[in-house]
Amino acid sequence: MRLRTTAILATTAAATSIALLAGCGGGAPEATTSTATSTTVARKAAPRAASGPACLPNCANADLRSVTLQGKGLIRADFSGADLSEAKIYPGPFLFLTNFTGANLSRALVAEGQFQMVNFEGANLTGVTFGRMNGIGANFTDANLTDAMFIRVLASQVNFTGANLIGARIRETTFSRSTFSNTTCPNGTVTNTGC
Repeated sequence: MRLRTTAILATTAAATSIALLAGCGGGAPEATTSTATSTTVARKAAPRAASGPACLPNCANADLRSVTLQGKGLIRADFSGADLSEAKIYPGPFLFLTNFTGANLSRALVAEGQFQMVNFEGANLTGVTFGRMNGIGANFTDANLTDAMFIRVLASQVNFTGANLIGARIRETTFSRSTFSNTTCPNGTVTNTGC
């Protein structure tokens, strides 16, 4: 039983990504059904913590691998240089002036919330999933977004200067009034006008 719970927890982020993608027309119906079941079981086994790590609001350079973060503690928090790989971040209500400069968010899940003036400059966002998010002012300057997923994201004034989006999947997403300068698009082309 312990091994089953561990396996389910290890695949929660991937399962949620598949569920978000399935809602956008990607993925088979069978995957949607099993995803919903796995996610429900995982939430029962490990409910989201109401409080964050002890380092909040200053978590610069902290080791927060696989942590679950949510709520008001993310407002004006500093995660610069932190290792948040495979973390699950549920901003509700929102990320506001949150600093992820140079952080490692590889294979992390950032879902179900709003954001304003969030800084991901120089961050490792390889394989990250942003899902069901909306807001204004995100800075992805020189960020590595290789194989990232943006699903149901409505954003304005996003800065992608020098960002690498190779292999990124963008579904039901709009980046209005955003900056693309020396940006590498999902297909590998470099643009100054938008991907």
